[in-house]
Amino acid sequence: MQKLYFYGANVQGIQSFIFETNKLKEMVGASALVDDICKDFFFNEFLKGKASILDKDCIRFAAGNIRVILRDQELAQFIVRYFPKKVQEYAPGIVVSQALEEFQGDLTQEIMDKLERALKTQRNRSDRPFQMGLGAIAYAPRTGKPAYRRSDGERIDIGSFLKQKKFKEDATDRLAKSLLGSHVIKICDDNISFPFYMDEIALPEMGNWIAVIHADGNGLGKLIQALGKNLPAAKVADGYRLFSEALNRVTLAAAQAAFQKVIRELLEQDQPKLVHKKFPFRPLILGGDDLTVICRADLAIPFTVEFLTQFEQKTEYELDILNKTLQTSLGGNLTACAGIAFIKSSYPFYYGYHLAEELCSKAKKASRKHSSLAFHKVLSSFQDEYEEMEKRELIAKPSDGDEVHFAFGPYAIRKDTPNMPYVQDLLDCVEALRQSDSPRSGLRQWLSMLSETKAKADQWIDRVAQIASEKQEFSLVKFNEALAKLGKGLSLRDPICDGKTPIYDLLMLIPLKGRK
Repeated sequence: MQKLYFYGANVQGIQSFIFETNKLKEMVGASALVDDICKDFFFNEFLKGKASILDKDCIRFAAGNIRVILRDQELAQFIVRYFPKKVQEYAPGIVVSQALEEFQGDLTQEIMDKLERALKTQRNRSDRPFQMGLGAIAYAPRTGKPAYRRSDGERIDIGSFLKQKKFKEDATDRLAKSLLGSHVIKICDDNISFPFYMDEIALPEMGNWIAVIHADGNGLGKLIQALGKNLPAAKVADGYRLFSEALNRVTLAAAQAAFQKVIRELLEQDQPKLVHKKFPFRPLILGGDDLTVICRADLAIPFTVEFLTQFEQKTEYELDILNKTLQTSLGGNLTACAGIAFIKSSYPFYYGYHLAEELCSKAKKASRKHSSLAFHKVLSSFQDEYEEMEKRELIAKPSDGDEVHFAFGPYAIRKDTPNMPYVQDLLDCVEALRQSDSPRSGLRQWLSMLSETKAKADQWIDRVAQIASEKQEFSLVKFNEALAKLGKGLSLRDPICDGKTPIYDLLMLIPLKGRK
């Protein structure tokens, strides 16, 4: 029986490679390089002139992952020996961990699990840096890596140079334009394009706030394991390939639908439409079950909610087809969670992405199988892990009472999600508090007083509620109704529920909406 080889490679360092710069053009180029590694680069450059690979043997080529069956020993040896080196030459800073398992007959779940364990071991082994330099040479000031040449009057390393080169070569801007899609209804004229500079996304009247959004699927590993166990050995390879292809279609289609909806609503508003004739969006990672987007701050939550909703709906459709094709029972649909980091356009993007990733993990832990989102607005220049930031900035410890947590979320995207506040109820509270004569300044003072004494804060909030009830333009009744929906028993006079208050979140979101 012929010997076969199951090859797996994981691309590491993607986030640091893309976000190590604050120049949007370099991020776009880096994103295009990463997108190509598992597609055009692997087949059209690295394997050019080598033995061809059958389509049915391509198990997964997306989101920085390669899983492929190789039928030729020499080809397998060539890939293992040279692929990591060629990737580092193509995109310096990217590291590839790889593993190879020999087998005969059909690809089984046991072989796939063995490969995944080997890949985990390889990821823990340090890799020698590709870019090394002597102490006497010049270094690029932005990245601290050995300088390669000058660009726009500054020294840059070879990685930054290749990102800029890729940006110039990738004239079609494939990843960004994939948000439009051939089947998406035309929503604006052809002169509107995607931004290449941060000031084309951020608006001064909204404080130059932008959002870094990271979304990721829930329980994907368990679903893949269930898929392998439910399939006969002869269908395992086809099952994984079909599932991977379906997952890519779902993520792309959900992103397209969310983008279309948010942009259409933006065009229908009375405020200025699209500044500089640019979409206030820039996708950077879009593949598998991963999505990373930079967008204008006021559009972040609507886009994220729509994406997560569409992701659920479209996976339900795709899984139904997959179950019929493979005669399996994989469940109704997949869910996903997202983290949103609201940052200034000048804030280091790597920290912004890292925060969004941490918030996504926080949402996953809180909601488990349900779709939800968590967000944080960075108000300090000091960067730390989110857990430490939460302890330092989002917990009040009055001397005469229990702790009060200012992080009220994560927020569910479905109203019937148990034990989680509903994101639309949060947005309704924001709108109610945006009305003229609303007690926003009084609520800010109340948050400050909570760190002193609970008694003093209680007296103050009673006074704030009394003054608010006398206002003509602000509806206290409407605001209390919105608060009561958000959390059981919440009101302006008593804005704490189960040791948490949503007031901080409300006050953080209001400036992002702009002037009313």
